[in-house]
Amino acid sequence: MNKNNDKIWLIIGIILIGVGALFATFSIITISKYDKAEALISIETHQRSSGKKNKQAYLTYTYNGKIYSDVHINTYNGFTMKDGKNITIYIDPNKPEKPKTTDFLWTVICCLIGAASLLAYFKGKRKLQ
Repeated sequence: MNKNNDKIWLIIGIILIGVGALFATFSIITISKYDKAEALISIETHQRSSGKKNKQAYLTYTYNGKIYSDVHINTYNGFTMKDGKNITIYIDPNKPEKPKTTDFLWTVICCLIGAASLLAYFKGKRKLQ
């Protein structure tokens, strides 16, 4: 690697770690304004016409004495969301029918790729010396 190409790894690493930190900060600030509740998760598997399977998550929870059943959530994480498991959700008091979950997947991905880029930069710098 030459010095000019080597610096690109440093720039990519710093940017991705910064983006990961922004994702984490935004998520933490957002959920700090919401109420916390427990929800039972149900996972449904649908077969697409292409043959691929698509999983969707639904929640059942109680908020302010009202029961919300089979509420669809847009995010599905197969590692942490298991059928029949209780998970922590965060509820905007103005929109209790649209709960949020914490999923730091993009934060972790950005930080890992950023760290790998920084590692490539420092390894390349060591080879040039």
